[in-house]
Amino acid sequence: MNAVIEMVPINQIEDNPLRRKGKYPFNENKVEVLMHSMSDPDVGCWEGIIGRRNGKRTEQAFGHHRKEAGKRLGLKTLPVIIRDLTDEQMLKFFGRENLEDYNADFSVMLQTWEATEEWMRKRFHDREKNPQASEIARFLGWTRPVSQEKKPGVFMYTPTAEACSLASKLIAGGHTSYEVLDGLSVSAVRDLCGRIIHQHEQLEKMAKTTGRPAAETNKAKQIVNRAGASVAKKVRAGTVAPRNIRKEVDRDAFIGAAKSKARSPLFATFGRSLADQIATIAESDYLADRFNSIKQAIDAAQVSEPEDFDVLNRIGFECGEASTRFSRWHKVFDKPDKRIVPMRAVEDKR
Repeated sequence: MNAVIEMVPINQIEDNPLRRKGKYPFNENKVEVLMHSMSDPDVGCWEGIIGRRNGKRTEQAFGHHRKEAGKRLGLKTLPVIIRDLTDEQMLKFFGRENLEDYNADFSVMLQTWEATEEWMRKRFHDREKNPQASEIARFLGWTRPVSQEKKPGVFMYTPTAEACSLASKLIAGGHTSYEVLDGLSVSAVRDLCGRIIHQHEQLEKMAKTTGRPAAETNKAKQIVNRAGASVAKKVRAGTVAPRNIRKEVDRDAFIGAAKSKARSPLFATFGRSLADQIATIAESDYLADRFNSIKQAIDAAQVSEPEDFDVLNRIGFECGEASTRFSRWHKVFDKPDKRIVPMRAVEDKR
């Protein structure tokens, strides 16, 4: 692929025609950093834009923030690496650059994903189905090998591809919006959107097995969607740690369902999730492995120091305290049918 470097008038450099500029504004922090760098006489404006000719104009594959920084600095020209690029190459350059830019917002990643999806849909318009997430990820190079030893030739999504796939699905379904996800990290979006979709799937599964009406299930989904928006806001404010996103979505959805006057299956989905967590405690999770390791050390007479016995006493004490706490909750939840009167029974008495 032949390439030349030219000083191109900045007013003749056009955005990547496949980029959705209107949906995603510039990252002001990134523009300011580039302006500072480009103003440094020892650094200047190095070749950070790749583009192609289109008549007398130049379409850039990437480097949009660099061009914006140059415009704000009042530069008249910018160095551009000119190549003969197809639409496919324009998208791939755009995707690879964004993936390798550790300061890129998730919104930029999602823009790349959706632009590629739209391009593939138009290119293969004769296909019956829209492009699959796996096709988009492979096209952009947003995959990584699972294990060449165990599964040679098998690839999985990168976290960015996974987050974009989940977010795009929810946005297309009207369950979230670009504004809700704005300012979140890739991992935060992945956990948030993944949990919303998980809750939706659980609701649909329950509706199928219990025969709940579709309107009730859709209402519950809307409550989950609002919970997701609320949690996203808390994450941006720093009041919810990223590691707690999934639990917080469950909690906010449950609270939303409790405040709603309409019947909702969210109580059951929230309760089942809690029951599953309780079932794993000291049985099949990491905590159980640690208990077993300590027990083996005791059986092998590897415990001999005074501080070792102090630790064992502390572990035993904390287990007893945990047992007491669980016992209190057991009394609260044991045989709830004796304390809760079904609404139908109340109506019959009237």
